[in-house]
Amino acid sequence: MLSMTNKRLLLAVGLILGLTSITLAVLEPPRQVSPPPQPLAGIDKEKAKLTFSSSMVDGEVEYFMTEKSISIEWAVTYSPGGPSDPHLSVQTEATRFWPTEVSGAGPGKLAVAGKDARTGNTVIEIWEFTLPSPFPAPYVDPASGETVYPQIHIPVTSRKVVFDEQTAGKSLVWALFSHHALKDHLLVQFWDSRDLYTLDIETGSLTLLLSPSPNQGVPQEPNLANDYVDRWSANHTTHGYVYFFSPKGNKGLDLLALFDRDRDGQIEEHRTLSRQEFKQLGLADGSAYVQYF
Repeated sequence: MLSMTNKRLLLAVGLILGLTSITLAVLEPPRQVSPPPQPLAGIDKEKAKLTFSSSMVDGEVEYFMTEKSISIEWAVTYSPGGPSDPHLSVQTEATRFWPTEVSGAGPGKLAVAGKDARTGNTVIEIWEFTLPSPFPAPYVDPASGETVYPQIHIPVTSRKVVFDEQTAGKSLVWALFSHHALKDHLLVQFWDSRDLYTLDIETGSLTLLLSPSPNQGVPQEPNLANDYVDRWSANHTTHGYVYFFSPKGNKGLDLLALFDRDRDGQIEEHRTLSRQEFKQLGLADGSAYVQYF
């Protein structure tokens, strides 16, 4: 049996080792994660649209990667056709990650994607904005007699994480589109693989839709590998839902178009279009579009 002196010695040694491990854990430097490359910064992308069921207010959203923030310019129409409408307000919201893309995700919903600075994970959140009730209204300043338009701030009432992973082929979100045929779905293109997926924003499940290389038997579209900067989509009277990837400036690239002609959520055709082909297909005629997104 151990003597009392030996027991005390073992206890002291154990205590010292325990305190040493705790000290080392405290002194261990935090993991360093590099920010995404600057070409993904928000200034290089088109603004995303944020709409509500009410036609009174809508927003245009852009993101600022290095500042870890997004900016929303609200346009409020108090009296259609009035001289002061739409009234503009700017709202800034901080993100917990470096944002790399934003997209509308349904009435009052915004998808915000980026890279977590702490874990290095790719993150996609769905933010929900709730209109204040009653909505702030213009009022007359009794001193000046002039109409005062309030600055609008629409609170973010929830931020739901639908994707938070560090997986090869999904290192960053390069493009987000609303999936117009499927409610509560988005089209997501990842930066490293350039694979295009559908994302269920309720469950977080991803379904591979198109790939620039042979991949799991899905249709192949090599031009997804190009550095398209702008993305936009629309509802065309003839071609149905159309999704466009286009270069900014003179990069020598043709526009890449995806067609969901019967609006059932499936891409029936994907191809590049020269300017001449774009016109020949009636896609340059603004009157042929039911809605731009």
